[in-house]
Amino acid sequence: MLILIPSLRHATVAAILALSASFCAAQSADTSVVNLDPVEVSGERPASVATSGVLGTRSVLDTPYSVSVVGREDLDRWQPKTIGEVFFADPSVVATVAPHASGWRERVTVRGLGLNWNNYRLNGLPIETTTAEWPLDLMEQVELFKGVNGFMHGFGRPGGMVNYQTKQPLDDAYTATTFGLYSDTIVSGALDVSRRAGKDDWLGYRVNLGREFGETYANGDLERTFGSIALDARVTTKLTLTAEFIHTAKSLDEEAAHVYYGAGLPAAGGLPKPIDPGDLPSVKGTFDDISNTVAMIGLDYSLTPDWTTSADYAYFRGRNDINKAFYTLTNSLGDYNINAYQLSWDETDSHILQSLTEGKFDTGPFNHHLVAGASWQTRRTYSTAFDWTLIGTGNLYTGNGPLAPLPPHSKDTNLGLEVVQSSLFASDTVELLPGLSGLLGLRYNDYRQQAPGGSAYTTEEITPTYAIIYKPRKDFTVYVSYVEALETGSTVGASSGGLPYTNAGQVLDPLISEQFEVGLKYESQRWAAGIAAFRLERGSHITNDNGNGTVTLLQDGVDLYQGIEVTGSVRVIDPLTLTAGVIWLDATYDRLSSTSAALEGNRIAGASEYQVVLQAVLQIPAVEGLELFGGIRYFGDFYQNNANTIELPSYTLTNLGIGYSTVILDRPVSFHAQVNNLTDELYWSTNGLGSPRTYSLSAKIEW
Repeated sequence: MLILIPSLRHATVAAILALSASFCAAQSADTSVVNLDPVEVSGERPASVATSGVLGTRSVLDTPYSVSVVGREDLDRWQPKTIGEVFFADPSVVATVAPHASGWRERVTVRGLGLNWNNYRLNGLPIETTTAEWPLDLMEQVELFKGVNGFMHGFGRPGGMVNYQTKQPLDDAYTATTFGLYSDTIVSGALDVSRRAGKDDWLGYRVNLGREFGETYANGDLERTFGSIALDARVTTKLTLTAEFIHTAKSLDEEAAHVYYGAGLPAAGGLPKPIDPGDLPSVKGTFDDISNTVAMIGLDYSLTPDWTTSADYAYFRGRNDINKAFYTLTNSLGDYNINAYQLSWDETDSHILQSLTEGKFDTGPFNHHLVAGASWQTRRTYSTAFDWTLIGTGNLYTGNGPLAPLPPHSKDTNLGLEVVQSSLFASDTVELLPGLSGLLGLRYNDYRQQAPGGSAYTTEEITPTYAIIYKPRKDFTVYVSYVEALETGSTVGASSGGLPYTNAGQVLDPLISEQFEVGLKYESQRWAAGIAAFRLERGSHITNDNGNGTVTLLQDGVDLYQGIEVTGSVRVIDPLTLTAGVIWLDATYDRLSSTSAALEGNRIAGASEYQVVLQAVLQIPAVEGLELFGGIRYFGDFYQNNANTIELPSYTLTNLGIGYSTVILDRPVSFHAQVNNLTDELYWSTNGLGSPRTYSLSAKIEW
């Protein structure tokens, strides 16, 4: 298969092989292989650990909120490209953009709520994904904290918080080379090297390099490179210094068009029949050029066996050069308008400081687990004025008509939104009786934003959390929790459903959200289960139709989310493990003013009532190292607009794969092959046509 790759691709693969060989040659014959500890998704296996911010580092079982953790073993097995694919087995997570269809990061909803730039963390620090996602090749595990997370992680939308945990230096020498092929002709190669040096191995480093390029199934031209180096210096037995540098760059020319659903669709008979996304013509001259860079340094000091303190600093810069095309469907016949969206140059710079102190102490008969700290962050954006221009029309089934040239492209930038936020926080988990604990946490938030033109917003809030945690036995937890959060104000976009916003570019006020959750968790060697019932209230954003071809985005009433989520994993027999999950969600608009009274009780846009998933992994006893795996996921129907007049139908996706691990020339080697959307189902998602049938192949060699 590699024989068919053009010379440039030969050169890239050859370079990675040469690097691998050089590292291999530098090793002694006694080189050891490190197999990373697996962390299963959804089932939340014993000893799975999540970095819980101001709750400290604790097991998922002891966290009084819903948490999903996906480790390196599952990332290698399922070969996900996006967050939606990482959490395919979690019924609460729904992807809204197909992989490789857009240069932007993939959008997801969690329990019906969308995430934004402030809902992502890197090693627990608020380092965003402004557009392109962080490459999963660099990650050891990915964590999802569902619901309102403002107390634990600061500002962010209340759907959930995604935390990427990067690969860190290992105790033993390790080298791995990975090669991959993805639909249609995307080729990838990656190198992962970890070593220790110096007396008593006091200095450790881990280097990851990779490149991915080719043509996507949507006929776009993709190129992505990434690199990272992580260091840790064990200065003394108590003091460790860490540093990390990551750079990623991604370009996608002639990306798949984003599809909006026009206001005229209900009267014209609803949505047209979806087509293969590869058949939807892209607009010549569209592109996404994106780069993200982050530098982090940290200090960890063990004060006593029971007390530790840490301090971290991070700098982030994201740059985006964007020329996009948006298609707005106007009727059930498949007619659409084509708008060019240009944000010629957009930069984001952030500085982050965070300190944590964690320890245990007793007061009389009560045992305390205390975590306290402070954080400070600045975020400045620089951008050109965006352009939204009608350039032509077309039809899903007959293609595009004549298109006007794209507007001029300027790189002159101005300072946009400037945000400074700081907080003090503390949590105390107190063991009241054997097996019974109470949690109290408070976060003081100081939020200041300055928008162009001199408009400013300042607020100070204290957001609490309370929880009762009962463990009748070490593998079983029952909890009740309450948490509040402060959410940054949204910036009004260009349009909705093809109609322009009259207040485009306006920065709305921050919102307070609150959540109640009752749940139970159980983990054992053979099976695990989790049940959570939740109620979440959040200030509502209503798109008001002005009746003159324009709309206005208002803050009015509340979004009310109530639901029950059930997940479980069981080893039916030693070779077979099943994982399943279901969520029922009742999401409605509530307590609206007279201006929006007609929407009272409507289902919230983008929220499905039901999601169901089933996955299986089968080890083949007759062939050591051989496994089959697959999953089937039902995505419930949902409304695209708050008037509940445009309904996107339900759909079901099926994935199937095979893996084989063996030893070749004394080196561990693993192969994985997978087909996603096995039945090639055509469907509409929030941002357009869903992903067609795709395949992925990978080979990994370890030294």
